[in-house]
Amino acid sequence: MSWWRDPTEHHAFYLSIASTIVTLVATIGGVVTFTFTGSSLMLSYGMENAVDLASDLVVLWRFYCPGAVDEATRKKLERRESKAT
Repeated sequence: MSWWRDPTEHHAFYLSIASTIVTLVATIGGVVTFTFTGSSLMLSYGMENAVDLASDLVVLWRFYCPGAVDEATRKKLERRESKAT
């Protein structure tokens, strides 16, 4: 379990993909349920997840890491991280 003790940019990217997929499903589920039931609570749920989806996409962009990471790419990712914090 090296990913647990020493996570890399790739591990963060894969986790971000999983989070984005789950949030997308929750967004679609909330809006579709609102369409069938007319429940404003479900619309609120869907819209809240839509906002979370937007933030997940920003995190996905932040952790985007192409296959082989050279030193220039690593520095670029570090600059992105410093801008995000």
